[in-house]
Amino acid sequence: MGAYAREFLSIRMNYIDELFNSDYNQISKIESLLKTAILTPMELDEYWRELKGCISEDRANEIIEYLYKNQVDPIAAGHNYSQSQIKKKNEL
Repeated sequence: MGAYAREFLSIRMNYIDELFNSDYNQISKIESLLKTAILTPMELDEYWRELKGCISEDRANEIIEYLYKNQVDPIAAGHNYSQSQIKKKNEL
């Protein structure tokens, strides 16, 4: 294999790696959001299984957005909450 072919292959492999690898911060964020999300046990299992595999950065962002939307509301649940959380809730 020539030098050009090696370079071409190297560029393509790096592109594939970038496409299918989310970074550690995204995975960590998903794990912490899963612990407090209001999801069915089946949904939780599906997301935990998906985390064990290789997910793309775009997919990780989709999951994070979905999990943010499905978090426990500390005010409605009667948990501890801050003034800024009350203000945010009133703005919605």
